Amino acid sequence: MTVGDRIRKVRQEQDVTQQELADYIGVSKQAVYKYENNIVTNIPTDKVDAIAKRLRVSPAYLMGWEEQPEPKKPTIPPGFEPMPKMKKIRKLYGEKAQMTADNLKALRELEKKNICDIDKSAGFFGRIMAELFVCREDEWAEKLRKMGFYFGKFIYLMDAYEDIEEDLKQNRYNPLAELYGQESFEENCQQILKMMMAETSRVFEQLPIVEEVEILRNILYAGVWSRYGQIRCSRKGTDKKE
Repeated sequence: MTVGDRIRKVRQEQDVTQQELADYIGVSKQAVYKYENNIVTNIPTDKVDAIAKRLRVSPAYLMGWEEQPEPKKPTIPPGFEPMPKMKKIRKLYGEKAQMTADNLKALRELEKKNICDIDKSAGFFGRIMAELFVCREDEWAEKLRKMGFYFGKFIYLMDAYEDIEEDLKQNRYNPLAELYGQESFEENCQQILKMMMAETSRVFEQLPIVEEVEILRNILYAGVWSRYGQIRCSRKGTDKKE
């Protein structure tokens, strides 16, 4: 097996595209193609090191000087062991599990392409939450789906709002990236979040909930906004210092 063969093998195993690898090591996609297909065999040492770092293997393995070591199994702290009944859960809730997997995959692809489509990206997470809200198909299933959908969008966008500055510093995907820096950023985010929670609350009030209803109302109308208030106050304080 050549150096190029090893690069291609590990890259494909880790679901890394040629373009992603090329961007990481600072070459063109065509250069990676030539490496993997042995068109270019004298790969610069610094590029081999960079490829190894991105693919989490040793340069010596890529060069064929050593066998790839068995990955160390992570130490799992007590209480965080893998759920032994995951297969059973998938069997019982196969449709929900598949829908969750499909939406997570679609969201991941959107993030990979760095497409800042707020409604679309939040919608993928919303559809996951929509299914989790429905425990059985009855007359309330559609309303629960709708509530879960908007609540899921709210959670996703609230997380994006909190992480926007750190994501931009680390060059990570954030659906709010194109809005950030605009004078109306805070107002736009607040309006979007309010719309998501307004729809969530509207559907909630249509459900025949009796037990703990006031606690749930307190969460929807006040509790979910506490973190938002903290983030915004902190951000305003930072702006004043600057």
